[in-house]
Amino acid sequence: MNIRTTNYPPLVSVTEAQRMLGGRGRGKIYSLLASTELESVKDGGRRLIVTESLLSYVETLKEANTGDNRD
Repeated sequence: MNIRTTNYPPLVSVTEAQRMLGGRGRGKIYSLLASTELESVKDGGRRLIVTESLLSYVETLKEANTGDNRD
């Protein structure tokens, strides 16, 4: 297991993924799922986001914004 994921559960709800991305809307989460930028699994009727894919998406955002000091 990657050390950066040891403080997070392996799967999070869509609501928790929204919080982890700074309050993004449900539509944005589902858009990221549709574009395969985030991975998910179904557990019964619940859609759960694979935390590793969420953290990878954040890393991608950070790399894309390196040197960009705008808030």
